[in-house]
Amino acid sequence: DPVDEIMMGGLRKKELGVYVAPPGHGKSQWLTYVSTRAWEQNLGVIYFTFEMSEPRILARFFSRFVSEDSNRLHLLEKSRFVSRMRRFTKERQIRSKFIVKRYPSKGATCQDMMAVVREHRDRGTNIDMVVVDYGDIVAPMSKVGVRREDQASAYEEMRNMADELDVPVWTASQSNRASLRRKTITIEHLAESFDKAMIADYIIAQCQTDAEKAVQEARLFFAKCRYNGQGEQIAVNTEFSMSAFSENVSDTLPSQDSEEIIDAA
Repeated sequence: DPVDEIMMGGLRKKELGVYVAPPGHGKSQWLTYVSTRAWEQNLGVIYFTFEMSEPRILARFFSRFVSEDSNRLHLLEKSRFVSRMRRFTKERQIRSKFIVKRYPSKGATCQDMMAVVREHRDRGTNIDMVVVDYGDIVAPMSKVGVRREDQASAYEEMRNMADELDVPVWTASQSNRASLRRKTITIEHLAESFDKAMIADYIIAQCQTDAEKAVQEARLFFAKCRYNGQGEQIAVNTEFSMSAFSENVSDTLPSQDSEEIIDAA
């Protein structure tokens, strides 16, 4: 909710949102979380994964609704799972769909993804949000062979996809090595192509010291907001076993000084 408040209603149609974090710090968790939030509001979501398998993404998606650790969800009796999900969807009157489509790394372009969305729409399925996990490994439609330029092209194409499909598009990007020793990650810590910062409408960076990670806490820093909220910061609790984020109202936010370096010792 605080994220939506800063963004004055959340990511809107025709906009591209980018979640930034170092490797292994929860990029896919965030993308799964925003997918569950949209689905709970009866919005249809399609999730394109270029790294994880479809069953893993589905386990993360459903775990919060059935109150089970996503890594152990496959051990839950099928009848119990179905019963819990039926009860949840009936109580919330949810009729929307959550669809996962797996591609290998660099195995699809935005044109390929748009074709899949249109196929589902032609069959009468509402697709209200597109999630791309993750943008750095999407194949550009026009490849020039220079990594930085190709990556910028892929992000430009994702923003065009949001416009053409008339949906919000959430994706994620990896931060560079320097970010591992910073308390606050900014747009200067984007890996490979800095052009991503110009293309995206919103960039949210997950900032997390080792001490915060140990107690499942983090900070969401609004590194770029095209319309409102740039420089804002929110303290959050993370529960990655269920791909969940919640506001940490008790935390005192540290300085936003991006030059503050974490002691390597």
